[in-house]
Amino acid sequence: MSRTRGLSCPGPHLYVEKMLPAASTKLDQLIVARTAAEEIDHYRKVARVAGDIGVDVSFVLSQSNEKRFIDTFRGLITTWEDNAVFGFLIDRVGRYQLEEFYDCSYLPLQRILPDIVTEEPGHIEYGYNKTLELIAKGDEGKAKAQKAVDY
Repeated sequence: MSRTRGLSCPGPHLYVEKMLPAASTKLDQLIVARTAAEEIDHYRKVARVAGDIGVDVSFVLSQSNEKRFIDTFRGLITTWEDNAVFGFLIDRVGRYQLEEFYDCSYLPLQRILPDIVTEEPGHIEYGYNKTLELIAKGDEGKAKAQKAVDY
């Protein structure tokens, strides 16, 4: 189990159920759906690399949020504020962590990272822009953004 400690399907289980139908615009729906598809694809690519060395991580897909390996993925995103801040901050951290493996000695992992990392800026930018929109709404928006950061 320790070999799979960092693997998880990080995003979709947190927000798709609530955010996709609650999106205020068709563009927001499209971006939420695209982000979810990209996050699932990231998991699929990493799971394939793990499978190639004999580690089956398929069980991760059926894990409840409470049993996720990474604390950040144990909650649920139920508000647009949480969704924005998650993209802005957590996806950014994920990108930094993935970039740390760029020069790793395991070539199969090294080969898949550029494709994964290339998609992360879109997730981060969307979260950043949505957080800025929230803050631009004044004190109430700033309070909602802060509450999401605290969460």
